[in-house]
Amino acid sequence: PPLAEYRAQLTRLVDRGVRILAIFSGIHGAGYNHPDQMFEWFPELRGRIDRAYFPHANHTFTELSVQAELVDTVAHWLEHNNR
Repeated sequence: PPLAEYRAQLTRLVDRGVRILAIFSGIHGAGYNHPDQMFEWFPELRGRIDRAYFPHANHTFTELSVQAELVDTVAHWLEHNNR
């Protein structure tokens, strides 16, 4: 969606108490190229959503090593965000 629409959607979700873990890969450096890029787009959401950045992963996490890192990251996030 356009940036303003995406901002509104994310804001509505977090305002409702939805916990979000946004996951980004860095293999396409021009599209997403550093861990805090999301908060450059949406500074008002810093501290309200979590993000994980995998600089060496491709979009579909096809390499086994980054798959394992992804699973560990999500499992850890779930453990710490379970009500």
